Amino acid sequence: MAQRLAELSETVDGVLTPLLARHARAAAERDGAALLEVADEFAKLDLTVWAVDATAMALRGWRRDRSTSAAAAHERLAALLTRCDQIRTPALDGLRPTLSDRELEIAGLAAAGVTSRAIAGQLFLSPRTVENHLQRVYSKLGITGRGELGAALRSIPGHDGGRTR
Repeated sequence: MAQRLAELSETVDGVLTPLLARHARAAAERDGAALLEVADEFAKLDLTVWAVDATAMALRGWRRDRSTSAAAAHERLAALLTRCDQIRTPALDGLRPTLSDRELEIAGLAAAGVTSRAIAGQLFLSPRTVENHLQRVYSKLGITGRGELGAALRSIPGHDGGRTR
Protein backbone atom coordinates (compact mmCIF):
# COMPACT_ATOMS: atom_id res chain seq x y z
CA MET A 1 0.00 0.00 0.00
CA ALA A 2 2.82 2.42 0.85
CA GLN A 3 4.37 1.83 -2.57
CA ARG A 4 1.06 2.42 -4.37
CA LEU A 5 0.49 5.65 -2.42
CA ALA A 6 4.01 6.81 -3.26
CA GLU A 7 3.34 6.19 -6.96
CA LEU A 8 0.00 7.94 -6.72
CA SER A 9 1.52 10.95 -4.95
CA GLU A 10 3.67 11.59 -8.02
CA THR A 11 0.61 12.05 -10.21
CA VAL A 12 -1.81 13.79 -7.81
CA ASP A 13 -1.51 17.44 -6.86
CA GLY A 14 -1.72 18.51 -3.25
CA VAL A 15 -0.06 17.73 0.05
CA LEU A 16 -2.33 15.01 1.39
CA THR A 17 -1.43 12.11 -0.92
CA PRO A 18 2.35 12.39 -0.35
CA LEU A 19 1.69 12.75 3.37
CA LEU A 20 -0.47 9.62 3.38
CA ALA A 21 2.29 7.80 1.51
CA ARG A 22 4.84 8.88 4.16
CA HIS A 23 2.43 7.77 6.87
CA ALA A 24 1.94 4.34 5.28
CA ARG A 25 5.69 3.90 4.81
CA ALA A 26 6.49 4.93 8.40
CA ALA A 27 3.77 2.63 9.74
CA ALA A 28 4.99 -0.31 7.66
CA GLU A 29 8.56 0.26 8.84
CA ARG A 30 7.43 0.94 12.43
CA ASP A 31 9.55 4.08 12.36
CA GLY A 32 8.46 6.06 15.43
CA ALA A 33 10.39 9.21 14.55
CA ALA A 34 8.92 9.29 11.03
CA LEU A 35 5.43 8.66 12.43
CA LEU A 36 5.81 11.68 14.74
CA GLU A 37 6.98 13.83 11.83
CA VAL A 38 3.91 12.76 9.86
CA ALA A 39 1.72 13.40 12.92
CA ASP A 40 3.07 16.96 13.08
CA GLU A 41 2.20 17.50 9.43
CA PHE A 42 -1.30 16.12 9.96
CA ALA A 43 -1.74 18.43 12.95
CA LYS A 44 -0.64 21.45 10.89
CA LEU A 45 -3.38 20.58 8.40
CA ASP A 46 -5.91 20.26 11.27
CA LEU A 47 -6.24 16.54 10.57
CA THR A 48 -6.28 15.79 14.28
CA VAL A 49 -7.62 12.24 14.08
CA TRP A 50 -4.82 11.30 11.68
CA ALA A 51 -2.29 13.05 13.94
CA VAL A 52 -3.59 11.15 16.98
CA ASP A 53 -3.41 7.86 15.10
CA ALA A 54 0.16 8.40 13.88
CA THR A 55 1.30 9.50 17.34
CA ALA A 56 -0.39 6.49 18.94
CA MET A 57 1.35 4.17 16.47
CA ALA A 58 4.73 5.65 17.35
CA LEU A 59 4.00 5.50 21.06
CA ARG A 60 2.84 1.90 20.91
CA GLY A 61 6.22 0.76 19.59
CA TRP A 62 8.16 2.92 22.01
CA ARG A 63 6.04 1.82 24.97
CA ARG A 64 6.67 -1.82 24.11
CA ASP A 65 10.41 -1.15 23.95
CA ARG A 66 10.34 1.14 27.03
CA SER A 67 12.07 3.78 24.94
CA THR A 68 12.96 7.18 26.36
CA SER A 69 11.07 8.64 23.38
CA ALA A 70 7.80 7.43 24.93
CA ALA A 71 7.65 10.32 27.42
CA ALA A 72 7.66 13.00 24.72
CA ALA A 73 5.15 11.03 22.64
CA HIS A 74 2.82 10.75 25.66
CA GLU A 75 2.95 14.56 26.01
CA ARG A 76 2.19 15.08 22.33
CA LEU A 77 -0.65 12.58 22.34
CA ALA A 78 -2.15 14.11 25.48
CA ALA A 79 -2.08 17.55 23.81
CA LEU A 80 -3.72 16.21 20.65
CA LEU A 81 -6.43 14.45 22.62
CA THR A 82 -7.49 17.77 24.16
CA ARG A 83 -8.56 18.76 20.63
CA CYS A 84 -10.86 15.73 20.20
CA ASP A 85 -14.00 14.46 21.87
CA GLN A 86 -14.31 10.72 22.46
CA ILE A 87 -11.95 9.71 19.69
CA ARG A 88 -11.28 6.08 18.84
CA THR A 89 -8.82 4.77 16.30
CA PRO A 90 -7.32 1.29 15.95
CA ALA A 91 -3.89 2.54 17.03
CA LEU A 92 -5.35 4.36 20.01
CA ASP A 93 -7.39 1.33 21.03
CA GLY A 94 -4.25 -0.81 20.84
CA LEU A 95 -2.50 1.67 23.09
CA ARG A 96 -5.01 1.41 25.93
CA PRO A 97 -3.24 -0.19 28.85
CA THR A 98 -4.99 -2.84 30.89
CA LEU A 99 -4.77 -1.00 34.20
CA SER A 100 -6.89 -2.28 37.03
CA ASP A 101 -9.21 0.11 38.82
CA ARG A 102 -6.81 0.13 41.79
CA GLU A 103 -3.83 0.86 39.54
CA LEU A 104 -5.72 3.73 37.91
CA GLU A 105 -6.70 5.09 41.31
CA ILE A 106 -3.16 4.96 42.67
CA ALA A 107 -1.64 6.29 39.43
CA GLY A 108 -4.08 9.22 39.38
CA LEU A 109 -3.22 10.15 42.96
CA ALA A 110 0.51 9.82 42.31
CA ALA A 111 0.24 11.95 39.15
CA ALA A 112 -1.58 14.60 41.20
CA GLY A 113 1.47 14.79 43.47
CA VAL A 114 0.25 12.70 46.40
CA THR A 115 3.11 10.82 48.07
CA SER A 116 3.14 7.04 48.30
CA ARG A 117 2.86 7.26 52.07
CA ALA A 118 -0.21 9.53 51.82
CA ILE A 119 -1.78 7.27 49.15
CA ALA A 120 -1.18 4.28 51.41
CA GLY A 121 -2.88 6.00 54.33
CA GLN A 122 -5.82 7.13 52.21
CA LEU A 123 -6.40 3.69 50.67
CA PHE A 124 -5.50 1.62 53.75
CA LEU A 125 -2.50 0.01 52.04
CA SER A 126 1.16 -0.25 52.90
CA PRO A 127 3.54 2.18 51.15
CA ARG A 128 5.28 -0.85 49.64
CA THR A 129 1.99 -2.05 48.10
CA VAL A 130 1.49 1.41 46.61
CA GLU A 131 5.01 1.33 45.15
CA ASN A 132 4.39 -2.15 43.73
CA HIS A 133 1.22 -0.92 42.03
CA LEU A 134 3.10 2.08 40.64
CA GLN A 135 5.88 -0.12 39.26
CA ARG A 136 3.28 -2.22 37.41
CA VAL A 137 1.66 0.96 36.07
CA TYR A 138 5.04 2.29 34.87
CA SER A 139 5.71 -1.01 33.12
CA LYS A 140 2.29 -1.10 31.43
CA LEU A 141 2.59 2.53 30.30
CA GLY A 142 6.20 2.16 29.17
CA ILE A 143 7.43 4.96 31.43
CA THR A 144 10.15 5.14 34.06
CA GLY A 145 8.66 7.17 36.88
CA ARG A 146 6.28 9.71 38.39
CA GLY A 147 7.59 12.55 36.26
CA GLU A 148 6.09 10.93 33.16
CA LEU A 149 2.94 9.62 34.82
CA GLY A 150 0.62 12.61 34.29
CA ALA A 151 1.22 12.82 30.54
CA ALA A 152 1.01 9.04 30.18
CA LEU A 153 -2.39 9.02 31.90
CA ARG A 154 -3.62 12.01 29.88
CA SER A 155 -2.69 10.11 26.71
CA ILE A 156 -5.40 7.60 27.64
CA PRO A 157 -8.66 8.96 26.19
CA GLY A 158 -11.05 10.00 28.95
CA HIS A 159 -8.41 10.24 31.66
CA ASP A 160 -7.37 13.57 33.16
CA GLY A 161 -3.89 12.46 34.25
CA GLY A 162 -4.48 13.10 37.94
CA ARG A 163 -5.35 16.76 37.56
CA THR A 164 -7.41 18.09 40.39
CA ARG A 165 -10.67 19.74 39.49
